[in-house]
Amino acid sequence: MLEKVAIRGAPRAKINGYGLAVRLEQLKLQLQIMLQISTMLYSWVWRHSQNQR
Repeated sequence: MLEKVAIRGAPRAKINGYGLAVRLEQLKLQLQIMLQISTMLYSWVWRHSQNQR
């Protein structure tokens, strides 16, 4: 919350840099979520194939 308040009085270049950092953080989060989902799917498929034997 403090960072957002500081941004209002910050120069334009700082805002752009901050936006980039936020976007990178969001990308990292999305990648982590995608990894979790894919590993869950993979383990489920693997278990399913093990059960069929």
